[in-house]
Amino acid sequence: MIILSGTSEKVTFSVAKEVIGDYTAGVSGLTRAIHVVKPAEFVVPNLQVVLAPESREGYYRITMDIENIGALPGVYQLGCKVNDEKIQPLKVELNADEKETVTLTGAESTIHELAANYKNEEIDLRAHVVSIEGLSETVTFAARPPPKPVVNLQVLSLYSYYGGRGATWSNFEGEIKNISDESLTDVEIMKT
Repeated sequence: MIILSGTSEKVTFSVAKEVIGDYTAGVSGLTRAIHVVKPAEFVVPNLQVVLAPESREGYYRITMDIENIGALPGVYQLGCKVNDEKIQPLKVELNADEKETVTLTGAESTIHELAANYKNEEIDLRAHVVSIEGLSETVTFAARPPPKPVVNLQVLSLYSYYGGRGATWSNFEGEIKNISDESLTDVEIMKT
């Protein structure tokens, strides 16, 4: 750099200090104080996955706390997974020493879809893992009700007779046979 007589030039230089604290920088007897602070640093202390009974069946509330423990504001990209499927990242902006509870709506939608597919017997997997930042929670759907037994009855005979002249009723008599694999209790025959 050449500086001509009687002129001035703007000079820029950098000082890198990684240790937090107060420093003094100086050039030719001029000094300035430098205060090095902790940059934005984020911690995720918990992940919560709970059934949301106030919503419809198969809905879960998925939340997590995130805190900026640094001395400067910052932006953090949260990457969440359901099983091994990545959910669209969520951008969180926090000031220094700020804490926020974040709802992971993308994960909630994915879990709801999986719950519906499980209920409709499109998938058989009941347990699914939600994970973020080294934390994980398992969602286990309620067991499907046992299938109703297939009842096979064979009508062997069926007779009907009327109550007589002017009667408004009729009787049916007959015989049925249980041809299913299970015994039946409390069998009720209904007229349709």
